[in-house]
Amino acid sequence: MINKAETDGDAGGLEIAKNPKELNLNLTYEQYLDVVNDQPKPLVIPLCAKLPLPDISPLEVYTGTRSGCGYLLESMEGSEKIARYSFIGNKPELIITLGNRVDITGNGDFVSIAGEPEGANSVERIKSILSRIHYVNVKAPRFFGGMVGYLAYDCIFSLFDKVNEGRDSGDTRKKPGGHDARFMLSTDCIVFDHQEKTMYIFSSPLLTYESNLLTGYRKSIAKIQAVREKISLLTNGEKAEVSQKNENSGTPQYISSIRQAAFEKSVERVQDHIAAGDIFQAVISRQLECDVSCDPFAI
Repeated sequence: MINKAETDGDAGGLEIAKNPKELNLNLTYEQYLDVVNDQPKPLVIPLCAKLPLPDISPLEVYTGTRSGCGYLLESMEGSEKIARYSFIGNKPELIITLGNRVDITGNGDFVSIAGEPEGANSVERIKSILSRIHYVNVKAPRFFGGMVGYLAYDCIFSLFDKVNEGRDSGDTRKKPGGHDARFMLSTDCIVFDHQEKTMYIFSSPLLTYESNLLTGYRKSIAKIQAVREKISLLTNGEKAEVSQKNENSGTPQYISSIRQAAFEKSVERVQDHIAAGDIFQAVISRQLECDVSCDPFAI
């Protein structure tokens, strides 16, 4: 149940709806309370504002609004030549790195929920974390943030025992910085719907049984307003600063994950398997690592 202290208070926090530049929100405060009240916690509920599509590209919005880690995804449907949707995520609540161990950093509330995930491999551990958070999507596009990331090729070794047979002992996951999956969980997201010429700005609060619901609603609306204002500035000519590659930095010094002799031996083994009719092709890869001083996105 919602106690009186959570719903009463200064009306100033709810004067957003009376603002001449009123946000077209998917949920009023009263609707938000109705949805939240009987749901299990912890709960993420999407709050979003629907706006006309700005006269700048998703790339410009991403580079102009990002802070630290983030993502820009394009969603194709059917045989379209242009993506129906563009998804932009910024300031993730969690960054999860999985390998021989699990490293979780980010917002304290989310970190405490995600800690020590169950599972024998990276896929099971990600599922374990997601299962601990409840979601309700009300009058909003189907994607509003969530877990975004990648599974490296090395993840296959923890998923299927058979592929470990004859495996080279030089496992990159055992080296410093090695991992086979990395994901980020974001609750703030921008969605471009290119077909409908519409943009949605999301800020979805994390609610627990101890949360002040009014405070959570206010903070999310304030975030939405701030992003809207930032995009307005970008549309009117403010440019995002993206550092460029240093042309005078010289040739980077790369570190290879495998020595040349070992790589050539792998090539010979593949050739033998092809000659024996076991396979018709194989992809042999190696990892090259180097330090960079510029913004990786510029590369």
